[in-house]
Amino acid sequence: MPDPSELLVKAFGKFQAAGFSVAVAKSGLHGFWVETSAEASTIPSPLERAMASSRRWADEYPSLQNPYDDVSKFLSSGASLGRWENNILDVFMPGGNRCGIPLASFLHAASNNSFKPNPLRGSA
Repeated sequence: MPDPSELLVKAFGKFQAAGFSVAVAKSGLHGFWVETSAEASTIPSPLERAMASSRRWADEYPSLQNPYDDVSKFLSSGASLGRWENNILDVFMPGGNRCGIPLASFLHAASNNSFKPNPLRGSA
């Protein structure tokens, strides 16, 4: 299994490739369905929320790579997310170590990967 933080970077890149805004991608990393965050917030477990969002993504965007698959794998590894503060995402690794991933790192990785933006999808 890759480093859990790499799964988050992949997921962020997939949100960006689908044409979603940075704000939506940041919310998506927490497992919230990109278009119905209020609905997703009623599911208490982050993993269950990510899995439900993954199913919904597959129904809505079957031709696009699913970022929630990566978020689900991240959460299944025993890792968890903290808050975004000052554009840094707190990440708690499976062993309990905490690290921060700057938004700039997500943006840099998303701009240098192989994901192709979907020209039919506007920013949300």
